[in-house]
Amino acid sequence: MADEHSGNLNSEQIKTIVASVFFGVVMCFGYWKFFWKPFADKKADAAMKIAKIDSDIARAVGVTSKETSLSGEIAELSKLEADAEKRLPKDKRLPDLLRSLGSIGRSCHVNIASFTPQPQREQTYYIEVPYQVTVTGGFNDVGRFMAVLATSQRLFTVRDMNINAAQGGVNANFMLVSYQYKG
Repeated sequence: MADEHSGNLNSEQIKTIVASVFFGVVMCFGYWKFFWKPFADKKADAAMKIAKIDSDIARAVGVTSKETSLSGEIAELSKLEADAEKRLPKDKRLPDLLRSLGSIGRSCHVNIASFTPQPQREQTYYIEVPYQVTVTGGFNDVGRFMAVLATSQRLFTVRDMNINAAQGGVNANFMLVSYQYKG
């Protein structure tokens, strides 16, 4: 009889096994459907949000570093623009020019006898603003005056220079051309 029962299951045992398997499948499905899948979905959503936030942070850091470098570049370019404007102003700045010439003349012991504005000439990128100038002083003093003009911060050109002997020195008559940016 022992052999008879060992290979065959009775209907009660089969029902118990089927019910246990069915209950196990239902439990596994319920666990997956109501516990595992919602948490896995939340975890995936959180991972996507974290990745998006990380990329936003990386982009913001990149923009910030670009902004910082651009701010430095803008400051440097502004300084260069200011220096260039001193050399090639956007307007005549006649009072500044007169003060500058007077200061150079005093430092070189040269008297500015006359200063006469002439009609300006427009070029492609700049405007030439000529002035007829007459200075008096010692020969070396006039030479120093011309050297200081040539090396001054503002751009000048001296044209048509005539030097004549005068009492106690020389008279120098020349066309002083200053330049104005046409921007």
